[in-house]
Amino acid sequence: MRNCLLSIFTILSFTVSAQYYSYPFKIQIGAGTSSYFGDLCEGIDCSTYGYNLAINTRSIYTEHFSVYTHLNFFRLSSEDAENEVRNLSFRSDNIAFAIGGYYMFTKYRVKSQYQSKINPYVGVGLGGVFFNPKTLYENEWHSLHGLNTEGQYYGKFAWQIPLHIGLRFRVTDWVAIGFEYSYYFTFTDYLDDVSGNYVANETLLGLSADLADRTFEGENIPTATEDGIHWVGGAKRGNDRQFDYYHSFLFYVEIDLNRKNVVMFH
Repeated sequence: MRNCLLSIFTILSFTVSAQYYSYPFKIQIGAGTSSYFGDLCEGIDCSTYGYNLAINTRSIYTEHFSVYTHLNFFRLSSEDAENEVRNLSFRSDNIAFAIGGYYMFTKYRVKSQYQSKINPYVGVGLGGVFFNPKTLYENEWHSLHGLNTEGQYYGKFAWQIPLHIGLRFRVTDWVAIGFEYSYYFTFTDYLDDVSGNYVANETLLGLSADLADRTFEGENIPTATEDGIHWVGGAKRGNDRQFDYYHSFLFYVEIDLNRKNVVMFH
């Protein structure tokens, strides 16, 4: 067992060392905004923007192709724009990760005199997002996860596919700045805790009942009701035929960590 672990460690060490001395390796620190689209907001006109912080890496393997890793901390939120009678809202602080590739439209060169100062690129990846929607009720933020407001349990994690388009500017031999727009297709409809149908309010207890149906707070009357206050069970609460998604804008600074050691792309 010890010999096996030693062998694995040796191979990994050699691989990392070979990459470090062969391929450009860069780190990015960025900040920007993020915005959600889903059951509470389906267009730009109702978008709200939250913070987006990023720590990314990028390894260049060919003149036009690089592999990235992303780690993002961001906020999504919305108030009910699609259905004022429904009167729902949420806020969620999230963590997302991804690994993928960039295609660079200009050739990469280590020597600055041979490298373009402007580098447009596109990218695609695979990642996941950890989310926890909350809502403000009686001046306090309450987590909606676990309340089963639609009678359905969902997890706090979902896979997602990010698409990117960006523009990078070389400032010095070691430093670049860039702007990136990303669009995230998620595989969940519960970023906002809204997806399917109402359940009969009398089957819910306490906070679940209060937050599942908030129509009465807006002094509105449901169009399908038996008690004049709550929606009947089975009435449409969200759109379960479409997953939620979000997008982000990011400004970043990129630093080259091993330029002197690179033996490729001169």
